Formats: sequence, C-alpha cells, structure tokens
Amino acid sequence: PTDHYDLRWSECSAYHLGFRKALKTWRPLVKKGGIAIISELSWLTSTPSTEAQAFWQAAYPLMATESDNIEMAKRYGFELIFAKRLPEKAWWDNYYNPLLKRMQQLRMNIGMNASEALYDVLDNTDAEIALFDRHSSEYGYTFYILKAV
Repeated sequence: PTDHYDLRWSECSAYHLGFRKALKTWRPLVKKGGIAIISELSWLTSTPSTEAQAFWQAAYPLMATESDNIEMAKRYGFELIFAKRLPEKAWWDNYYNPLLKRMQQLRMNIGMNASEALYDVLDNTDAEIALFDRHSSEYGYTFYILKAV
C-alpha cells in the first residue's frame, strides 16, 4: 500500500539502502503530513580528512554531508522539521566503550581455535574506533525529522 503510514522511524536502517534510496522508497509509504525520523551516518564537514574519507569511502561510499542529505530529502518529497546530531559522548557511552569491553572479553576467551575472520572483525573494529577517536568532529549520526509534503 502507498500513502499508508503517519510515522516512519528508521534508526540506522537507511544505512543498508543508502539515504537517497531510503527516501525514494519510503516517501510513498508516508501519508502527506506524516513524519519520517531517519538517523543517517553523515559528514559533519564538507572537507573531511583524507584518512576519514578513505575509511568511509570503503565502508559507506554513499555517505553525504548533512546539507546534502537535507537537499535530498526535499528532492524526494520531505520538508526538514529538525536535524539533531547524536553527541560524541553517546557514541562512547552507548556504543564504543561497551563494544571495547566485549572485544576484550572475546580476545581473552577465543584461544587459538578462533577463525581468522573473527580476528579480522576485531582488528577492523579497533581501526574504526581509533578513527572515530581522531576524527569524531568530521562524521557522525544525524537524526533527520522530516515531514512528507
């Protein structure tokens, strides 16, 4: 069905489609005047460091700036009501610090029989966390509150 929902809440799931495709796909599902709340990994600067750009080009090449995302939303039938960045502290308190603790537990308990893939995941996650530690002012999650027009 189209034009069906009053509210569409997407926390991190647009990442799997890409923001543009998510907007294009979801707009017909939201009633005119309905609300879409979408969190999206976004560049917080138009001039990110070479290191951050290289990492995210490989991990999420569709990442755009907040202003580009707002323009995309308009193009696909949404009006921006509000945009709010997830604070850096939230990344550390609710994601990276618990993840680091769990990774430490895994490393202590995996022993010699662990797959190479697990070691790769742990190493890649360490690299992502280190990158965020150095470049958190350049990218992050932004919540976009959008009204279907």
